[in-house]
Amino acid sequence: MTETRASSAIDRVSDRPDRGWERGGPGALLWGLSFRTLALFRWEAIPRVAAVLSRLLTPFRFRRKVARINLLRAFDLPEQEAHRLERQAFRNLLRVYLEMPFLARRDPEEIDPLMTIDNLDLLTAPEIRRRGGLLLSGHLGNWELLALGAARASNQEFLIPVKQQNDHGFMNRLRERFGNRTTDLSDRSMLQIMRTLADGGMVALLADQSPGPRDPIVSFFGLPTRFFSGPARLALRYRPEVIVGFAERTDAGVYHTTLRTLRYDDLEGGADAEQQFMQRYADILQNAIERNPAAWVWHHRRWKHSPEVSYE
Repeated sequence: MTETRASSAIDRVSDRPDRGWERGGPGALLWGLSFRTLALFRWEAIPRVAAVLSRLLTPFRFRRKVARINLLRAFDLPEQEAHRLERQAFRNLLRVYLEMPFLARRDPEEIDPLMTIDNLDLLTAPEIRRRGGLLLSGHLGNWELLALGAARASNQEFLIPVKQQNDHGFMNRLRERFGNRTTDLSDRSMLQIMRTLADGGMVALLADQSPGPRDPIVSFFGLPTRFFSGPARLALRYRPEVIVGFAERTDAGVYHTTLRTLRYDDLEGGADAEQQFMQRYADILQNAIERNPAAWVWHHRRWKHSPEVSYE
């Protein structure tokens, strides 16, 4: 696999909170004022605010039909239960977005209690210093808090490949608060990923959304589902340690993650190995979603490349 092919695969996959608000003209100013206002909410108030906003936005909820179709196919639910879960998932998504300004403007000591991590030692294992590591997660719970909290708790810098967003740099400043680095997905970002792994560093990737029509097909909730091949190609080529974890919300309103190693030393390479690697990731992801279905982002066309699902 050439570096260009590897980069193409990755292209398909996802104390500086104030710096740059003044750049970008009126749009940047409005964006900054909006998030500064939202940041005033206390953490304990965010669930109530999300619930109120969810009710107010009921007529405008985006992709309600898409989410219900996904839930019906994934769980074989009655329509009424799918409606209930879709509302919960939308409220959860609002809650996550409301948490972002809080995370962007609080001191590290205020953020530390918001997430506990089991098996944190996986992020500092000797194998990572020799071969680098991949941290794989998904859009479950608060995925941004996972990268922030895990990096701070392990004193380990993560490289986070991201797609460019029209948010005047807000999300990247949030992601880089505690020393993490972001890189825009491009051919040059592939070089940064390679160097990071070669230097014994960590690369954090989200790999659970719908990819292109040529990526490998695995079984996900009993449906043939395409998953990004980027993580598998990186792993099989550079042989880093691969760790999977999700920031799952607890009843106490904070988050918990259990890190685990994804074993793939029995896989050599090629399309079949990529498919098997991504199947192992998909199985771990599905188990996490089944524990709390409303915590995943259902409002996207996850099975748009699966003939078994129609969004018409």
